[in-house]
Amino acid sequence: PLFVERKVHGELWTGNKSVKERCPIDQGDLSAALDLGRMPPGLTKDDKSGALLASIQSFLREGGKKQVPMVRTQYMRSAYQEATSNAVRISIDTDLKMVRERGAPRREGDWCRDMAAPLPPCDVVDFPYAVLEVKLQDEPAPWVNELTEGGMLVAVPKFSKFQNGMALLYPSKLRNSPWWFLPDGKGGMTPANFEEMADTRDPYLEKANPAFFGEAKAPAPAGRNPS
Repeated sequence: PLFVERKVHGELWTGNKSVKERCPIDQGDLSAALDLGRMPPGLTKDDKSGALLASIQSFLREGGKKQVPMVRTQYMRSAYQEATSNAVRISIDTDLKMVRERGAPRREGDWCRDMAAPLPPCDVVDFPYAVLEVKLQDEPAPWVNELTEGGMLVAVPKFSKFQNGMALLYPSKLRNSPWWFLPDGKGGMTPANFEEMADTRDPYLEKANPAFFGEAKAPAPAGRNPS
């Protein structure tokens, strides 16, 4: 089955935790569930999964507006976890692509882009890096700290594949660019590269998200205007 998922992000300063909920659904039932608001066979509004799906269906039609899929993300995921413990879980996403969904060709009765149809270059973004996520139940072990602080990784708190895709595929739809974007010198915004994200003293990034950076100050890197 596929999964319909809802994520509610809690901001660090509020003390609220992020919440992720999902319910299973068959591929053939997804279009009717999202487009027509129908409840799939085997689910009712009285059970947990059905109640979640009903809440998502209501949200998609809130205020009389019908929301539609905008961005598809595709990637290869490798996950690492001990067989007897979930104290540490590491996932690595590679070959990440962000694909335009709105207005894309679909097979009859389907809910998403027909990936067998031609894919114009303007409809896809190839992400140049891998995305590594470390989930911990307790304080990190020394080897985890060595991994995250060894210089091969750059922390990007609250990074979102979907926000990144929206900002690049539909820039006019966003009121604000993601905080890891920087001015491109042409009046637009573009994702910071690895070296720029690694410089935690970059005044533009510090201004965008001061809670994630230390007290050190330094001149702006060459070629970037912090204002």
